[in-house]
Amino acid sequence: MSVLESGLIWRIGDGSKARIWIDKWLPFASSFKIQSQCLEVNIICRIPISIFSRLDKIVWRCSQNGLFSVRSAYHLQVESQISSRGQSSSAANEHKKWKKLWKLPITNVEKLFLWKACQDILPTKCNLVKKMVIEEPFCPFGCLEEEDVLHALWGVVAAKDIWSSCSLTFQKMNNNFTDFRELVMVLLSKFEEKYLAEFGVVVSKIWQRRNEFTFKHYLSTPSQLIHHVTQELDILKSLLQSKTSPNAHLLNSDPSSPKWQPPPEGIFKVNWDASVRKENGTIGIGIAIRDWQGRASNVIAHTLAKDALTIDDVLVELEEVPNCIGSLVDPIE
Repeated sequence: MSVLESGLIWRIGDGSKARIWIDKWLPFASSFKIQSQCLEVNIICRIPISIFSRLDKIVWRCSQNGLFSVRSAYHLQVESQISSRGQSSSAANEHKKWKKLWKLPITNVEKLFLWKACQDILPTKCNLVKKMVIEEPFCPFGCLEEEDVLHALWGVVAAKDIWSSCSLTFQKMNNNFTDFRELVMVLLSKFEEKYLAEFGVVVSKIWQRRNEFTFKHYLSTPSQLIHHVTQELDILKSLLQSKTSPNAHLLNSDPSSPKWQPPPEGIFKVNWDASVRKENGTIGIGIAIRDWQGRASNVIAHTLAKDALTIDDVLVELEEVPNCIGSLVDPIE
């Protein structure tokens, strides 16, 4: 009976029957239940609601057609027995690894991307075939292998070209991993923070590069991608140093400069500035988006004007440079 219960899951139709806070209905294998609203909101929003007003129904999650079979039940029971043997120690160890991931000095977007990749919920070709969105699971780069998460971010030649230009630590790693989650768990257990941060930024850029090639037929060079990775890591390092600096409270302390005022609750405020370099005719524009509590939603975008802001001839300045990136640019004259 316990095997039967563990293999059953709700398939959402019109959303009228499934109890979202109690029942198993989410399409990933951590628990199939809601654990954190913040992390799972994107997944939930992608679940299609039936346009034919079909009711929610209980299906067997261990088969593609949702129907029970003795064979799939047997495999589920074997997996359950294997996992229960060392569940207490392994669960505690894995929990430490996840805490380490969430504390990495990278953006929340990149942390969430790593988590989604580990849960195998990225729209790879294999996953799209499972959802019956497309018919062929093969890699978009032309090889005859099926594209799962591990292949897309680590195994495909287009990804290997990137990793060969990264830290020597990644170049020496083997490819004997069953899935992307196993790869990440190994990294979290062996490598120090700076390499893990590099890994988090690189895999995010590799996925962006893959999407650009798939939908725009444009493929950036490995050197271009590594350059962007290096820039972002430098920015994130500077942001971290500015937060921990004892003089951080002195940034933008000029009383004559206009002070940032928060927008009404529920509203995001966009700050932007620009500058022109007359000698070569270049323009730098930067944008920062913050919510009503002053939390930066896109501090990296603001640093697009970093080089241009270091010159004296600043043509536009609407508000002070936000504290969170003040250390990245020279004071505006």
